[in-house]
Amino acid sequence: MATMTRDIVIDAPPSTVWRHVTDPRQREQWLGGQLDIDLVPGSVGSFRDARRRRPVRVDELQDGRSITYTWGRGDATSQVRIEVAPEGDGSRVRVTESTTGVVLDDCDGEPSQGPRASARLVHVA
Repeated sequence: MATMTRDIVIDAPPSTVWRHVTDPRQREQWLGGQLDIDLVPGSVGSFRDARRRRPVRVDELQDGRSITYTWGRGDATSQVRIEVAPEGDGSRVRVTESTTGVVLDDCDGEPSQGPRASARLVHVA
């Protein structure tokens, strides 16, 4: 298993950042695709971008604080946890991604969206 963590500080209150993490229209701006899922632990849905569609499951949700998803299928999965916490006048966002099996996302040779997506969140929140 490989794990990668990225922390970013955003000049916006946690409530605004959380809205960008969870609201479907806001989420598409930084995630790079459409996530079709109910934000309830155990829900199963899909993530779709310009290249592919892959299954997603919500593992855990602490409203206003964190959400954990599992992406992919079979032996090639990625668990992504997004945490939002107050940091001075803004927010600290921590994105932790742990991969199992093949480290490349969904076995198609493309790296995961996690690091790029968290960088895009800074620009839209």
